[in-house]
Amino acid sequence: MKNAVINIIISPPKKQWGYSIFSDFDSFAKKLEKDYPEEILNYYYKKAYSRIANGNRKTYKEAVRYLGHIKTICLKYLKDQNIWTQTLNNLQIQFKNRPAFIDELKKSKINRAG
Repeated sequence: MKNAVINIIISPPKKQWGYSIFSDFDSFAKKLEKDYPEEILNYYYKKAYSRIANGNRKTYKEAVRYLGHIKTICLKYLKDQNIWTQTLNNLQIQFKNRPAFIDELKKSKINRAG
């Protein structure tokens, strides 16, 4: 059953009749973090990235929430600080011209070590 759910999360069904069949898999993703950390990390990254790229202050806050999930997966399940540090640094460099995003990162706890 978990394999079926993870496959749907990674490759969600396409939109039909003008709306997405499944628009949000966050509750499933949270439950699968331990068993499928790399797949769920990628899911959260896509969610965070799309909110930064299409950003405003509200979506930046959402992105930071997803980045918090990524940090948890990197440190708790993958036990790899480097993945987390690299991910965060890459986003900060790529979106350095978005001061509201950088501000949301600074206000959050995810920007702190460990």
